[in-house]
Amino acid sequence: MTKEIHFIRNGVTQTSRTLFEPDAAFAYNRNQVRYCRSAGETGDLWTVRSSSSTGNWTVLPKAAAEIVEQSPDRVVFRLLSALDAPLHLAVLRGNERVGFLFLDPPQYAPVPADAMDAATLGITPDSGKLCSDQINAALATLSANGGGTLYFGPGSYEIATLMMRDNTYLHLDSGAVLTATEDLDCYPMDPVATECVDLPRSLRPSNRRRLILFDHVRNAGIVGKGEIDGRGSALRLAHPSSRAALNHIRMVNCENILIQGIILSDSEFWNSHILLSDRVTYSGVKIVNEIPPLAWDSYFRPGSQSRWNNADGINPDSSSDIVVEHCFLHTGDDCVPIKNTASYKGCLRDVRNIKVRSCMMLTSVTAMKVGTETLGEAMQNIEFEDIDVVSAGRVFAIDLKDGAVGSQIVFRNIRVHECNRPLDFWILTREDQRDQTRFSNLSGVLLESVDITRTGIEGSGEESHIMGLNTNHTVSDVCIRNLRIAGQAVRTANDFKLALNPYAMNIRFEFTD
Repeated sequence: MTKEIHFIRNGVTQTSRTLFEPDAAFAYNRNQVRYCRSAGETGDLWTVRSSSSTGNWTVLPKAAAEIVEQSPDRVVFRLLSALDAPLHLAVLRGNERVGFLFLDPPQYAPVPADAMDAATLGITPDSGKLCSDQINAALATLSANGGGTLYFGPGSYEIATLMMRDNTYLHLDSGAVLTATEDLDCYPMDPVATECVDLPRSLRPSNRRRLILFDHVRNAGIVGKGEIDGRGSALRLAHPSSRAALNHIRMVNCENILIQGIILSDSEFWNSHILLSDRVTYSGVKIVNEIPPLAWDSYFRPGSQSRWNNADGINPDSSSDIVVEHCFLHTGDDCVPIKNTASYKGCLRDVRNIKVRSCMMLTSVTAMKVGTETLGEAMQNIEFEDIDVVSAGRVFAIDLKDGAVGSQIVFRNIRVHECNRPLDFWILTREDQRDQTRFSNLSGVLLESVDITRTGIEGSGEESHIMGLNTNHTVSDVCIRNLRIAGQAVRTANDFKLALNPYAMNIRFEFTD
């Protein structure tokens, strides 16, 4: 049964939405997500009402809101943050995530004055028909005429694959939803020629499907306050063994792409794959994928203890100058994993200049990650800063398996409400590559000003790791500065459960606060 949760701003009840509601068709207990999107201003008084949970109320990030009243069925808090960018709040009671607030600054993501209304082209919402061909034709015409914005008003538009073009934008107004069709025959598969068959099986993505494809596109994007619904949980249910392998968004060989403000909900596979691209920005985006419970797929794979469904958040891959800022990432796999896969025609490029900042993250897997696929020469100048992690299996991971050298990787100003273990920084081998000849090295990692409230939330596997592979492939020059766990300063490896091996060298702990 759906829980009754109400969001009230300055005495006025706001519209909210519930995803992943209980459904007898699913053979597992679904982790329901309730969110409310609203305008916000400093000083707003918010009330969240729910009688289904127990324990003390918490609003995260704590610096953004001041609780002024709480009772068994409600919490009242005042907004402290100035909204010069989108703000995301998590409302918790005890161990339950009651709901999330997505707050926009005044006049956020306005509609361009010269935008073309899709309705004038016969693209109407709630028609019960696929709109993909009409939308693709409109995008092609816009691009041929120098570019422009295609505007979608409120309502549902059923789509298969949309092909973005140079100098074109989709603007989804509040209430506009692009909804993925569940008919897989409507999605063209990637050409076989794009797959690199020389890769080990674990690195080959096989032929995939895309909901929105940017292929060799320049100066384009998707903006607004609307939503793209990938229908991922329904597709996983309908295709449990073969998987649909459907990205929300895929970019290949692109430049100057902006994804701003929109909600990307219920992805079947990696939500956003940014491949071989430069100067891509995700700003104010809300990714709400399903987080499965323990053993969610045991009815398809008896004995499985899976807690992940491959629904990553944003995957920068073999790309440079990528910014992910002011985003909300609620994912069934890693939130922001940075990769180097060679998955497109075997093409490899180094990964450089990735900045992830001012985001909120929730996952049962890893919040911030470099790896696991690391086939290039270098992955460097990667920075995660000012991040709120509500819950994660691992908070920080650098998993180098395939030969790339990792360096200049920074995690700074991170606040963690709960996790199972804080970190793994290690050199590993590729599981299914028997004759592996390339192995990685890692150096120059800074973990600074990190506050973790609670660890060990899964009851096992709490131990962190910093480990090299051998004398030639090491982890070195790691500085852990101003780390607190459960309110205690971490000054040595013995202050928390951390495993080191002889190939982890020059691991320094500093505490200056």
